[in-house]
Amino acid sequence: MKCSKCGKNIEEGRILCEECIIQIQNQMNNTNQEKKGFGLIILIIIIITIGVILFALKPKNKKIEKNNKEPNISSNEDISNNGINSNKIEDIEKLKRMEIEQNATNLLRSAEEFSTTYMINNYGEWIGNTVFTCDGTKCSAIINGENENLNATNIPTSGSIQIDDNGQAKVLEPLIYGSYKCTQNNSIICQKIISK
Repeated sequence: MKCSKCGKNIEEGRILCEECIIQIQNQMNNTNQEKKGFGLIILIIIIITIGVILFALKPKNKKIEKNNKEPNISSNEDISNNGINSNKIEDIEKLKRMEIEQNATNLLRSAEEFSTTYMINNYGEWIGNTVFTCDGTKCSAIINGENENLNATNIPTSGSIQIDDNGQAKVLEPLIYGSYKCTQNNSIICQKIISK
């Protein structure tokens, strides 16, 4: 009988000679080692990619530390208002105004949610053209003889909100939050009340 690969004479019952068997085993071992090497390369690429992503998402601690430092009063900056930078005062005023505008916007949402909830709880009865008047502690309206209050925080000291026939809330009379007056065109606009 002859080896099916190289043609050498071999023992009865065998298909390949010893040399061909060893050669095939070596080829298989090389293929397995190549696969292991390829898998290792993939693993290294994945680890590097994860590292790059984590580095990119890492908070910028240096910037945080720089922003948290106390102002240096002895520097050459233009400082006014008893040692407070005027830009910081403007920033604080802007943040305060934005907070008041958010409070007013939340109050309008609360009115719209009230309208929807009322309709659901009263089997489709609509409360269009209802006016909620605010007094600093609550915003209330009388609906079907009942005094109803909006479920809201940060109530203005005065002003009113109207729910129209479409269930949309809008500022009817300016909402007063401390020294800010909020009106509505397309969006809520709050301005500091300037005393004369």
